[in-house]
Amino acid sequence: MDFEFTGISPAILSAYNAYQRKEDLVERKYQLLKSVLDANNNDNGSILFLGFDPWILADWSPRNIFVGLITDEVAAFLDDNNVFYTRLYDDEIHNTIPFDVVVAADEFLTYADNNQRDLVDLLSELANELFVTTFRDYKNLPPQSRDFSLPTVIKNDESFSVFVEYHNYEYKVKNRWTSYIYENGNAINTYGGFKRQPMFFKQLAKFAYDAGATNFTIHRDLMFKSLVKKSYEHIISVSFK
Repeated sequence: MDFEFTGISPAILSAYNAYQRKEDLVERKYQLLKSVLDANNNDNGSILFLGFDPWILADWSPRNIFVGLITDEVAAFLDDNNVFYTRLYDDEIHNTIPFDVVVAADEFLTYADNNQRDLVDLLSELANELFVTTFRDYKNLPPQSRDFSLPTVIKNDESFSVFVEYHNYEYKVKNRWTSYIYENGNAINTYGGFKRQPMFFKQLAKFAYDAGATNFTIHRDLMFKSLVKKSYEHIISVSFK
């Protein structure tokens, strides 16, 4: 299985590097994820993070931290910032021991081309106790959010970066699109295209229970926001204990 999701990690890293108050950002992200884990009575054990997010930079000791689906650039950044973790390369994801918790945010399950059940099955195999993911409510998505996610601007004392995520929908196949992330300002970059399709709450619940889940929770009082867009995403946790 190819993971196009790996390709968004440099965009998120670039957005993080443009942030002014990085420590505050890491703390907010840490507290958000910790709230989800606390709601599931999960306070120890290993965590596998799929993709890059600033919460990886928090102090998760004494948990063992693993990170997968990142580029060499992101891995070098984590090393330079003295993050104590073990990297899983893309070709190792299918051949590894399970982890207590798997975290796959930034709409991970939408980065799929007709293989979403396979992705849910993969998360279920990787997670001994819990997996956490995020995505938008595609059933009630406003028409104005179809082609573009809400753009975001990140500023610091010296520069700014504008991030725009564009969704290029296919004409012949319903609910299939290719997304691109455009960065302009301090740097000019294009990330993508990434093959995408929507994930729905009931769809994920069915796939998860078919894979052996014991509980499915949409955390209505908590919302996730990527660094490269202002569009909020719902946080969903799936338990296997």
